[in-house]
Amino acid sequence: MLVEKPIIEGRIEPASRVAICIELYCRDVTGDQRKVGSATGFVHRRESRDFLITNWHVETGRKPENPGELLDGYPESPTCFEMYVPKTEEPNRFLPSDFFELYENGQPRWIETKLEGPAAGKRTDLVAIPIEFPDGPLIVRIEEFAKYENQRLRIGRDVVIVGYPFGIRAENPFPTWKRGSIASEPSILIGGLPKYYIDTPGRPGMSGSPVFMIDKGTGVSGKTYGLLTAAINGGSAIDAVRAMDVDEMMNAPEVNMLQFAGVYSGSVGDKALNQLNVGVAWHAGIIDTLFMKPVIGSNPFPPQFARSR
Repeated sequence: MLVEKPIIEGRIEPASRVAICIELYCRDVTGDQRKVGSATGFVHRRESRDFLITNWHVETGRKPENPGELLDGYPESPTCFEMYVPKTEEPNRFLPSDFFELYENGQPRWIETKLEGPAAGKRTDLVAIPIEFPDGPLIVRIEEFAKYENQRLRIGRDVVIVGYPFGIRAENPFPTWKRGSIASEPSILIGGLPKYYIDTPGRPGMSGSPVFMIDKGTGVSGKTYGLLTAAINGGSAIDAVRAMDVDEMMNAPEVNMLQFAGVYSGSVGDKALNQLNVGVAWHAGIIDTLFMKPVIGSNPFPPQFARSR
């Protein structure tokens, strides 16, 4: 029957639980919160602490190369944010978290990194802010994601950006997968910065989204996986091949093979990229630099009411 085709996969892709919808708020003189925008982030655990990874322009509401200019629609830099995450007992129902303050005693709570060499003095559009989840939400941290180390990041490769272009939506709380391709040589630093172009237009809500290289692979059973693993670890490759079930392998379902490749930041503040419908992604390795060479976060134009509570 046509209504039964194609077969619908009865599970949620792990990458759809990596991306987290963020909503940004400004606090006015009365202390009331006013929503000013939304974006995307993901969680990385480092030294037994959880950190939200997203863009600097998301947390400040300002253009990285011209901090004196606010993003469109922002009357002021945000003072706090909330995240939408499901709980383990309700995996498909997304609820807002408590507010996370962006400033403490007037100082940013996030960390950045300071670049050296030709890029010294330039800003990476990437931050990490410590967070705690008291209620045990259902999330997939970026380092828990399957890795395919033999893959190479090169121009022309397909990638997928997993994020929230329109914020959280009740009718479908999961992120949108937006496909594109790598549009610049990843080994060539752009303006001395560890970033590359992706040939796909973005929306402000996609800022901070994880970027994955995408390939198609075939799922295998535990038995077949065990045979392959034994062969890799010194067993007989010939015996492993003989013992495999060919019919099982031929009928195995297709699966997405994803490798974390970077953090999307769109084309904020760059009119040329907007005209080309091209966005920017920061290399995945910059996250390690962020924690190996951290500096206290900065906002040259902090929100006027950050100290009012």
